[in-house]
Amino acid sequence: MKENIQKLRQMTGCGILDCKKALEATNGSLEEAAVWLRKQGIVKAAKKMDRDTTEGVIGVAKEGTWGALLKVASETDFVARNETFQGFVKDVLALVVKEKPATLDALAQLAMASGETVQEKTTHLSSVIGEPIKLMDLQVVSVDQGYVGSYIHNAYTDAMGTIGVLVGLHSESDPEALHLPGKHLSMHVAASKPTALTRDDLNAEDVSKERAFFLEDAQKAGKPEAAIAKIVDGRMRKFFSETVFLEQPFIMEPEKTVEAYVAALPGHVRITGFAMEKIK
Repeated sequence: MKENIQKLRQMTGCGILDCKKALEATNGSLEEAAVWLRKQGIVKAAKKMDRDTTEGVIGVAKEGTWGALLKVASETDFVARNETFQGFVKDVLALVVKEKPATLDALAQLAMASGETVQEKTTHLSSVIGEPIKLMDLQVVSVDQGYVGSYIHNAYTDAMGTIGVLVGLHSESDPEALHLPGKHLSMHVAASKPTALTRDDLNAEDVSKERAFFLEDAQKAGKPEAAIAKIVDGRMRKFFSETVFLEQPFIMEPEKTVEAYVAALPGHVRITGFAMEKIK
C-alpha cells in the first residue's frame, strides 16, 4: 500500500491521506484511484495551488510567554473575507497554540480534528472554495519571563487581519503591566517596519554597501576630505535610526528612541525579538 500511495502522489500531486482513501475506495488500482481523485475534485484543487496568491490573512496565536504569526494566502480578497476560509484559519491557530510547532513544515503535518493533516485540509479547502489556499509562513516569538505583545492591523477578527506583529518583552514585573506597552511597541513595528532589533542583527554586507555608497556620494559631491568621515557617520546614524528597532524614534513618543522608552518601563524590561507578517 505504501508504495502505491507514493506512486499515486507522484501521478496526481495529492496528499497522502487523499491517496490512501482513493486506493482503498478502488481496491488498490492506481488508474482507478487517479480517476476517483479527479471525480472528487482533489486533483483539480492540487493543480490550483500553482496560481498566484497575493491576498489572505495573518493570524495571531498567543499563550502566555509564547506567540506565533501564521500567514495563510488566498488568490482573492473575497475569499480572505470568507467565513469558511477564516474558520479554517481559526482552527489552525487553535492547533498552533496547542501543539506549538516551530516551523511551517511541522505545522503542515499536524493532524486536525477531522484526521486530515493541516496541509491536506488546506488542499480540500481549495477544492471547496474554488481557488488556491496556501500556508505561507509561520514565525514564533517567545520569552522565558515576561510577555509577548501583539497587534493586528485591518483586523477581520480579534485574531486575524492583513498585518500581524509580535514583540517579545523579557521582564521581572507583572505581565499585566506589559499589555499596553506590548501593544504600542507592536503598533510601532507595523508602522515603522524595522528590519533588525539591533545593529548587530543587520546583514553586515548590506551595512558595508550602505557605508560605501555614502562615502562615494560624499566624494562625488566634492566634500572636503576632513568632513567626509563625519558626513558618512551622520548618514549611517540616520540609516540605523530608520532600520534598527531599538534606534527608531518611538511612534508614541517621537522624542525618545524605542530603546529609551523601554528602558524607562518598570521591571527591567528588554525587547528580545519581534516578528511581522503582512499581506502584500
